[in-house]
Amino acid sequence: MLSKLSHEILNDSNIIVGFSELIKVTDDRERQNEYANCIRESADSLVSAINAVQEYNNVIIGRTAVNMQRVNIGALLHGVCQKFAGKARKRSIEIAINNEFSDGAEIFTDEMMLTSILNKIISNSLKYSEKGPIEIGASNNGGTAVFYVRDCGIGIGPDVIDHVLDPFVRGVKICDNSNRGLGLGLSIVNEYVQRLNGEIWFDSSPGVGTIFYISLPINSGNAKMAADDIKAISFGGTSVLVGEDDDVSFALLNETLHKYGVKALRAKTGKELFELYRQNSDVQMVISNLKLPMMNGSEAMKLIRKMSPSIITVAQIPYFSAEDKRAFSESGCDCYIDRPASDLQVRDLLAKYLLRK
Repeated sequence: MLSKLSHEILNDSNIIVGFSELIKVTDDRERQNEYANCIRESADSLVSAINAVQEYNNVIIGRTAVNMQRVNIGALLHGVCQKFAGKARKRSIEIAINNEFSDGAEIFTDEMMLTSILNKIISNSLKYSEKGPIEIGASNNGGTAVFYVRDCGIGIGPDVIDHVLDPFVRGVKICDNSNRGLGLGLSIVNEYVQRLNGEIWFDSSPGVGTIFYISLPINSGNAKMAADDIKAISFGGTSVLVGEDDDVSFALLNETLHKYGVKALRAKTGKELFELYRQNSDVQMVISNLKLPMMNGSEAMKLIRKMSPSIITVAQIPYFSAEDKRAFSESGCDCYIDRPASDLQVRDLLAKYLLRK
């Protein structure tokens, strides 16, 4: 990931620096505008690459929470189409909508994830198409919503067709730097589809085009319980062990856990965290700051996992802490949440790991 990202950053940075210098040495207004456009395109590409890595990172380590809600299918398709209308118009490519649902029809899903899924597939269609049209559509298949994006592009090469949903794979060939991008879009799409209990498949013919299908439950009872009805579920009798040496951070987490009926046992050091777990091995989850005094939280949770391999361990990491994220990858924890964590993160954490118990 670092190798691919550094290549993108250096490439775009060199373009930005080069054309910035050219702007300073020319008085030709038309050329200045041309150079400025090149700078803007490279800046957009740079931001896109960084955002793609951040989004991929968040979804892979379980940081992206699923927020289920009622979503108007027609409005969603129209919004996605409008996002690419300008870019498609410049390429003389038409984007058409084929919505077989009735007006006002809704799906119970995560709007951000579904929008991102369709955005990324359409973006790929535009990238690999010289002509149109591109069609985005939706239909009802016996209680399942099937979304699709069809293009008339170059198709997916036979050398990557079995790996096109893997990270860092592009539609033409692996690591082909002649075509911009990190090859993360479809792997993020695949992760989102799985998070939404859906399925993804595609048909592609070189030189003819590609059609991607996404099927999602129209009404997801399990997801609705996790997102909407969790407040009505009793977690009475559930205990969570919290490793936190900062009083304010513990107070914030404890308040949220208490809101959902979860009892929090607190340890202020790594040594105390391990000892408390030995004395209270009936707790269902351990949440800890990785930087505790007297044995750090990471080491303490490793010992706890060694004692009880099935215990759910959760790291609390400050939002911008790259160091803690590296420590997390070595800790063996199931996932991590922000420090401080939002109500939504804690709610989804409880729904994911404790409801099934």
